[in-house]
Amino acid sequence: MMTAQSSKIAVMAGTLSLRARGSHRQRGVPMLLWCALLAAGACSAPAKVRECTALVEVINKGVDKIDKTIGGGGDGAEVAQLRAVADAMDAIAHEAGQLKLNTPELVKHAKDYQNLAAEVAGAARDLATAVDQVDGEKKKAAQARIDVAVKREGPVVDAINQFCKTP
Repeated sequence: MMTAQSSKIAVMAGTLSLRARGSHRQRGVPMLLWCALLAAGACSAPAKVRECTALVEVINKGVDKIDKTIGGGGDGAEVAQLRAVADAMDAIAHEAGQLKLNTPELVKHAKDYQNLAAEVAGAARDLATAVDQVDGEKKKAAQARIDVAVKREGPVVDAINQFCKTP
């Protein structure tokens, strides 16, 4: 059974995952997204590039906020961090929803990321509550929801990346 003490919140490369201490994931997705935008060429598709840039900036700004939130500490600190991560993910979802995107495929990708962020936010809040209540079953269920969301995150970011790098 995974406890909050044995979990570590990690925001890596525009992604959020709760994982066992000691696992490692390379940073690089935000850089890939920016490289994709540059590869698309600012002059060849200005509206698409502007929209891609706006979406990537929203996501990266939220991830940067999460990066600054996460630190060490015991269960109490992790509960506060989980709640802060949930708030940041909600903000990412909200801000992505406020973007004026006109490219149908990018609209779909943005909605996919919004849904993912909302799911992670809800699961992070549930996990924080379960840790507070020392409820192993609720912790396990919330962790499972986070794990599912994290598995979806890679393909969602890859889809944004792929779309934004094509002219």
